[in-house]
Amino acid sequence: MPRRWRIVQVGSTDVGGGAARAGWSLFEGYRSRGHESWLVVGAKQSSDPHVVALPHDRYRGAWARACRWSADLLARPDEGPAARRVRRIVTTLGRPRR
Repeated sequence: MPRRWRIVQVGSTDVGGGAARAGWSLFEGYRSRGHESWLVVGAKQSSDPHVVALPHDRYRGAWARACRWSADLLARPDEGPAARRVRRIVTTLGRPRR
């Protein structure tokens, strides 16, 4: 009988861009093969109980939290390219050493 593994993946989000899709595909693939698979992310968007959000905003400084809060206010499903650009700029200002 094959050995059952416990696998933990770490990513920035569980649903979203190409890296998130690749991580999600691996996550589901491991589970379909009988392994215990967990996904630890910075921003959880799915309702899967095996996806765990790692709270990290409380470790940021006041400036970074304010910029993140401002960027979140700009995030809307119907936002245009200009709003996306401003949101990226504000998010980048919140983490200058990155």
